[in-house]
Amino acid sequence: MGRPKGSLGLRSRHAAEVMAKMNFNPIATIVEIYQIAITRFTEELDMVACGKMSPMESQAAKYLKIAADMACNLCSYVYPKLKSIEQVQIASADDLSPQERLELMRKAVKVLESQVESRDGLGP
Repeated sequence: MGRPKGSLGLRSRHAAEVMAKMNFNPIATIVEIYQIAITRFTEELDMVACGKMSPMESQAAKYLKIAADMACNLCSYVYPKLKSIEQVQIASADDLSPQERLELMRKAVKVLESQVESRDGLGP
């Protein structure tokens, strides 16, 4: 049977206890790092714009990368992880009945028509 779904395992409980004893909140820390990185990014851009720093000296891209990484880390606390898409393979078109082939072709035509309409600006 094991533990109930969603409950913490032994290692996770231990880690949570250690963090609680240290008054450490990983989510708050990630948010703080994100805020610092965004602030530094903005400061670097301002210094380049004012001529106080050359674009080559600027570390703005580094700070933006840190902020993006922290934002991605925070997403895991809020949004569920997406499952990979299952793919079904058909050995050959010869394995399909004439009716199945016709339906498949109709779907392909609809997809192609919608792509042509969106490129032409006509919309669906």
